[in-house]
Amino acid sequence: MLRNFNVIWCFCFIAVKLSTANIVTQCGIPKCLYRQVKSTSFSVMEVNNQPLKTNIVGISLMPPSSDECYLNAADVLDSYHFNGNRAVAVLIMRCAANYTIHFNPDARPTIPNAVFHVQVENCLLTTDSLNTLSNRASFNHVSFINTYPLQKYSYCDGSKLLNSNCRYLKSANAIGIILPEKHNAVNFSEMFQCNETFPNVKELQFRRFDLNQHLSHLKYKFPNLQDLQISDSFLKTSPNFPWNNKRMYFENNKSLSETGLYDSATRYNVIIQPNMRKRVLNLNSNDIETLVGFRFEGYLDMLKLSGNGLSSFSSFTFSGLLGLQHLDLSVNYLSKLPTDGFRGLTALRHMNLHANLLSVVSDDMFYYNTELVYLDLSNNSISMIGPHAFSRLHHLQELRLEYNNIVTLSYSMFPAFSVSFRSLILDGNPLSKFPDAVLYFKTLQEVSLRYTSIDFQNFTQMLLDLNFSLLAEGNAQSSTTTETDLLKSSPRRLKRIDLTGSKINNLHLKYFGTSLSTRLNARMKKLKLLILLKYFQFILTDNPIHCDCRINHFTRFVKRMLADGLLRGNEYFFNDWKCSSPAEFRYKPVFQVPESDTYCKIDIPKCPATCSCYERSVSGITIVDCRNRGLTDFPEQLPDGILDLWFQNNNITNVTRTSYLSRTRQLLLSGNKHLKVSPEVIRGFDILKLAT
Repeated sequence: MLRNFNVIWCFCFIAVKLSTANIVTQCGIPKCLYRQVKSTSFSVMEVNNQPLKTNIVGISLMPPSSDECYLNAADVLDSYHFNGNRAVAVLIMRCAANYTIHFNPDARPTIPNAVFHVQVENCLLTTDSLNTLSNRASFNHVSFINTYPLQKYSYCDGSKLLNSNCRYLKSANAIGIILPEKHNAVNFSEMFQCNETFPNVKELQFRRFDLNQHLSHLKYKFPNLQDLQISDSFLKTSPNFPWNNKRMYFENNKSLSETGLYDSATRYNVIIQPNMRKRVLNLNSNDIETLVGFRFEGYLDMLKLSGNGLSSFSSFTFSGLLGLQHLDLSVNYLSKLPTDGFRGLTALRHMNLHANLLSVVSDDMFYYNTELVYLDLSNNSISMIGPHAFSRLHHLQELRLEYNNIVTLSYSMFPAFSVSFRSLILDGNPLSKFPDAVLYFKTLQEVSLRYTSIDFQNFTQMLLDLNFSLLAEGNAQSSTTTETDLLKSSPRRLKRIDLTGSKINNLHLKYFGTSLSTRLNARMKKLKLLILLKYFQFILTDNPIHCDCRINHFTRFVKRMLADGLLRGNEYFFNDWKCSSPAEFRYKPVFQVPESDTYCKIDIPKCPATCSCYERSVSGITIVDCRNRGLTDFPEQLPDGILDLWFQNNNITNVTRTSYLSRTRQLLLSGNKHLKVSPEVIRGFDILKLAT
C-alpha cells in the first residue's frame, strides 16, 4: 500500500435515474477482463499487542473493448475470507491505462471487523462506484496513484455525477492522491464543493496539485490532521501546520508492530510510542525558495523541505517547533545558515543538509542539537570545519561528509566521548593524508574514504605520527586491557576502513636501523602496525599498489608476526591486498610476491637513455628494461654485472654478438616480429632463459 497516505477531497456521489446495475446494462458497458492475485500476511498494525492479519487481493483490469468496463462488487469482496476476527483487507486495483471502472452494487450488510485499505493505480473510478463498494467495505485508507476519483461523468441516460456525497470517505483515516504527471484535467477547487468535513482523517497526501490558493481550507476540512504531505505541488510557502497540538493515538487498541514502527519512525530516527500517530509535515519538491519571515509553530516529529530551491530562512523560522526530531533541508541552495538557526531544536535527532552550497561548518552550527544521531552534510562545498564542530554531539551515530572539499580533519572535531559514534563517510574529498583521528574511537565501526587522494606516500611516518595512547585506548576490549592483551587478543569484529579507489601506491616501511632512538621507534611502529592489522579491515581495492622492492620490509614484518604467533595467517589482508603493478604481479596478493622476484628502479652508469634499469632485491641482478622502445638493434653497452635483458616488443631483426651477452642471465625477445636468432651467435653463453 502507498505509505504515508494523506489525501483526497470531497469526491462525491451521484443522483441518477436508474440503479448503477441498470445503467451498466442499459449503456451496454462490458464486464472487465481481470486477473486476480491473493495473499495473506501480517499487517504493520497490532491489536492488543497481537498481530493484525492482512488479506491482500490484487486485481489487474482492462476492458474487453473501448475504455470502460464493470465489475460486480460481490465478486471482489467474496475474494476475501474473514473469520470474524479483526483483520485488514488490502484491495489493489491496477489498470494499464486510465480505464473507467464501474461497480455493480452488493446489497449484503457491511463486513464486520474488517477495515479496507483501497489502492487504485491508473484506473478511473467514479465516486458512484467508490460509494457502491464502500456500502459493504469500510474504507480506512484510500489512495489513488497516477489517477484520481472521477468527478465528472455522464451516463448514457443523461444522468451525471453530483459533487454532493462523500460517503465512501466517512470512515477514512488516511487519504492519498498522486496525480499523473503533467495532468491538468482535475479542477482541485471542485473537490471542496461537498459541504462535509472529515474529522476522522489523520493522514493526508497530495502530489502534483497546485494548492497555493487552497492551503487555508485544509484546516477546516481536516481539523484533526496529524500527517500532512504536499509534494511536487508548486507551493510557494508553507501552510500553517500543525493547526493543533493535540497528540492522537490509534483507535480501538491498535498499535504499530515492530516492522510498522521501523517503517514509520525508527528508520527516520524518530522515537514515538507504538500506539501514537506520527506528526509530519512533508513539503518536498515544491517552490519554497525562502522562509525568511516565516515561523513554524507547534508539535511536529518530522519536517521535510527537500528539493525546494530554498536559499534562506530566518533565525526564528524553526524556533516555534516543539519536539521536532527529523529535519530534512536537502537538495536546496543554502550557502549560509543564520546564527542560531537551529537553536530551539533541542530534541532533533536527524538532520539532512545533503546537496546544498555550504562551505563552512562552524563550531556553533549544531551547538544546541546535542541529541543528533544522524547528520548528513554530503555533497556541499565544505572546505572549512571548526575545530570543535561536532564535539558536543555525544549521541551521534552516523556523520556523512562525502563529496565536499575537505583536505584535513582533526580528532577534536568529533564527539570523543560518544558511546554510539559508528559510521563516518568521507568519500570523494581531496584528502591526501590519512586522517588518523578515525582510528581512535572505540565505537566507530565504519569509515569510508573511497575515491580520495590518500596515497600513503610516507607510510612509515604515518605510523610514527599515530598517537599510541589514543590508538590503544580506542581499541582496548576493556578498561583493564594491557598492552600484551591488546596484541594477543582478537576483536569480535574488525573496524572497517574503506579506501577503495584512492591513490595508495606503496606500503613502504623504511629500514628500522640500529641506533637506540631508531630501535625505540621500531618498537612503537611494530605495536601500532600490529594493532592496525589486528583490529581494522583496510579495504584497498582499486588502488595503484606498486609491488616493488619497497614492500619487502612489510612482508618480513608480517612473516615475523606469524612466527611469533601474533598473526594467524588467515587474516583478510593475506588475500585481499593485491598488487596493481608491475605487470607480472598484477592481481597477485601482496604477501604472496616472493622477495627474490621484487626489484626497484636504480640510476646506474651505462643504462641506455631510452630504457630503464632496476636491481633485483636479493640477487642484485640488474634488469635492463627496453620493452616497447622501438629498438632495431641491441644497445652497444650495458651496465656491469649480471643482467636480465627485457627487449620484448621492439623491431630487432638480429641478435648482435656483444660482450655483455656473456653476463646475461635472461634474454627476452618476444614480440620482435622479424627476429632471426642464429644458434652460433649465442653458443657458449650461459643464458638461463631465452624467450623469442
